[in-house]
Amino acid sequence: MNGRTSHNSLFKMIGDSLLERVEGFQVNRPTYRDFCAEDVYHPLTDIIKAIDLLGYKLTHRIEDKLDRAMEWSVRILAQC
Repeated sequence: MNGRTSHNSLFKMIGDSLLERVEGFQVNRPTYRDFCAEDVYHPLTDIIKAIDLLGYKLTHRIEDKLDRAMEWSVRILAQC
């Protein structure tokens, strides 16, 4: 577990999870645009600084917990 997930990988994981749970859901291609001053330039969702500076210990992988989060999200949104 290195704590790094690319934005494209995360997009795919979320899309795949929604395809399994939401009837008729379609995954669109991600939209890429030029960077703005507020954008994160590093192409990875990265917790390395939290590990290095704060001593954070990574105990879960996103792949292992995303399904649980998506189940909750879909259930809550279905009630709206």
